[in-house]
Amino acid sequence: MVAVRALVPLAVFRWPLPALLASFVADALDQTVFQAFGDVPADYEAYDKAMDTYYLALAYLAALRNWTSVPAVRIAGFLFFYRLAGVVAYELAGRAILLLVFPNTFEYFFVAYEVVRLRWRPELVRGRWWLLTAAVLWVLVKLPQEWWIHVARLDTTTFVSDHPGWGWSALAALPVAAAATWLVLRRHVPPPDHGWRLVADAPPAEVDETSEQSEWIARHVSLWSWSTLEKVCLVTMLVVVYGQVVPGTDATEPQLFLGSLLVAVGNVAVVLVAARHRWMPRSLWRVVLGRLALNALLVAVVDGLASAFGVVVDPGHALVFLALITVVGTAHDHVVPIRARRDHQARSRADAGW
Repeated sequence: MVAVRALVPLAVFRWPLPALLASFVADALDQTVFQAFGDVPADYEAYDKAMDTYYLALAYLAALRNWTSVPAVRIAGFLFFYRLAGVVAYELAGRAILLLVFPNTFEYFFVAYEVVRLRWRPELVRGRWWLLTAAVLWVLVKLPQEWWIHVARLDTTTFVSDHPGWGWSALAALPVAAAATWLVLRRHVPPPDHGWRLVADAPPAEVDETSEQSEWIARHVSLWSWSTLEKVCLVTMLVVVYGQVVPGTDATEPQLFLGSLLVAVGNVAVVLVAARHRWMPRSLWRVVLGRLALNALLVAVVDGLASAFGVVVDPGHALVFLALITVVGTAHDHVVPIRARRDHQARSRADAGW
């Protein structure tokens, strides 16, 4: 079950909507599977939040890579990092109310965008509609859901089993709600722009190769840049969240933060040197394997520094964090040049849409 929740989200870059919906299903079923085998994690809620944060991080990076609407990308970025900060605060403080204050609106906003992209060009949807969509999802969908799960601590499966009438009523209400929504929106929605699209749009031709992305990084990224700050924030917060659920981890939050910070910054420095000297492999898989070896070396260095202060780094735990940093860091390097090119294309388009 853990393998499913770790591997399925990787498909979000190619098949955004199917991969996210599959991640939803895995998220909904994993506790039931654990219960069936009598092996529910001791701190399931923390584990669940860590796995959720992982697939949402990949979904955010997929949005940077694929989305053509600049307002939608900016809203998605705020929603994602707002939720990520809330999850970190929850893991450190253990107060469920924080998950209500920092609701996970991003995942439903991602679905809304991809549903539009099925038949329409999202770049033609004006920013106010994306903002309204985010507000409606936040207030009418996610706040009640977060209260139900994290404050009231109600389990939907158990509730439906105990009250089958409510379950059938909710199931019947779904098509009615969908029809009502369509009736409200149909006057504002133009005819479809194209046929059904489940596969992500291809990256711009200028940066669709690993070598071209490397050249862009060499020209535009520095150790002190917005791209570096975004990657470091993403990686360090993910490591802190996972540090709460990896069994037997005795490192403190400041130690996890500092260790992941050193590895993330070291990643950026080595990637910049490799890009400027054209040492980057052409295959993305070779990039991932090379990054994994690099991070293993960096962790060995961090381990040596930590040992000087009497801190022992467990190799098994380090491997988990190593894989996390490698996947997220490599994906970030892949999508940043593509995002920059899409933003450039958006600025050159006329402001027209619905």
